[in-house]
Amino acid sequence: MKRIFNLVLAGMFFIILFNGCEKKYIDLTPPETASNDSISFSKDIVPIFNSKCVGCHGTGGQTPILVASVAYQNLTTGNFVNTSNPAASLMYVEITAAQMGNCTQAETDKILTWIQNGSPNN
Repeated sequence: MKRIFNLVLAGMFFIILFNGCEKKYIDLTPPETASNDSISFSKDIVPIFNSKCVGCHGTGGQTPILVASVAYQNLTTGNFVNTSNPAASLMYVEITAAQMGNCTQAETDKILTWIQNGSPNN
């Protein structure tokens, strides 16, 4: 009788033990992010400059000069973009600052994404 009791008790122990266990898997794949490779300097960024920036950053105005013909060169050679720390880019910091706050959130997001993508001249 004691042997049967021990077998039943052992069986109940294993049932409780394995019923209470859950297998948890850790997903090590990086989360999918929306591809923003389609952001183009000439098609997406320059129009923002044209509508919001060249009034002050046009020829003879504040630096950097952001007219379409020289904007890319002025931004990338003048250390205004920092691809290793995009949010610390002088361009992004100035655009999001209170005195330069005439860009919409969508426009500043586009500019930041363009910098994060390596500031391509596309």
